[in-house]
Amino acid sequence: SNWPTVSVEWEMGLSGLKNGCKYNRMEFDFYHHLKIAALKKFFYRFGAGFYLDSEDVYFMDYHNFRRSYLPDGWSDDLGGSFQVMRGHTYNSASMYLRANFMYDAPFLIMRHKARFTRYVLSERLYLNIAHTPKAPIYTELGYGIGTHVFDLGTYIGFYKGKYHRV
Repeated sequence: SNWPTVSVEWEMGLSGLKNGCKYNRMEFDFYHHLKIAALKKFFYRFGAGFYLDSEDVYFMDYHNFRRSYLPDGWSDDLGGSFQVMRGHTYNSASMYLRANFMYDAPFLIMRHKARFTRYVLSERLYLNIAHTPKAPIYTELGYGIGTHVFDLGTYIGFYKGKYHRV
């Protein structure tokens, strides 16, 4: 689409059922991709989520803010989600804010190594940012390649500007 996609999700848990718990969770997403040139694209995503009530919830799970249940037009399976974020720290948040960016173009870094890169279709740069009340300002920087067969990426995470993990 030439226009951004906006989505709203409401999830509700019911108590009184076997293994049931009462809660209401809302998520809002805004994402889009822009064609910059013939083979260059820029993808972005902004989102927020929170629990309205969570009387019985002892472990809240945002799946690291991964969105895999709707086709969203990203050109790979790595973009639009956090890759090195530790789940136990961030999944227990009562709310989150997030932003994801990806720049996709052929031959960003490897253009002069044609002998080694003839099967590489595109290279990608990633920036992911999240904020939760207990863990503010989490950032991931990433680099990836896409081929006909697979996508491969490496990421480095930072918590408040300090190295977290690769």
